Amino acid sequence: MKWVRNILGSSKRKCSKCSSWIKHWENKSGKQRGQCCAYRCKKKAKEGAHVITSKTRSKKQYIVPTCSSHNPPYSKKKFRIVKGTKRVPAIKCACKKRRTKKAIA
Repeated sequence: MKWVRNILGSSKRKCSKCSSWIKHWENKSGKQRGQCCAYRCKKKAKEGAHVITSKTRSKKQYIVPTCSSHNPPYSKKKFRIVKGTKRVPAIKCACKKRRTKKAIA
């Protein structure tokens, strides 16, 4: 399991093409959100948290699926994530806009 830390002040950033950071995580990971990725948390993932790996010097920022308890605003909270949790890059968004199906008249 990896230790990650929330990034202070990241809530104002937006993905230019996804409607939310949890959608960004779904688009980039190819997975559907499920349970919060925090170890031993049983809540549903409703948010995409901006995190960095806390026990390394790396400053790479990632999005992981969390509940609101593990993505508090204005916090540098550290928590462990479940082994195998897909972390997707948060800095550059190269997401493709999803095409919407046109209604048949």
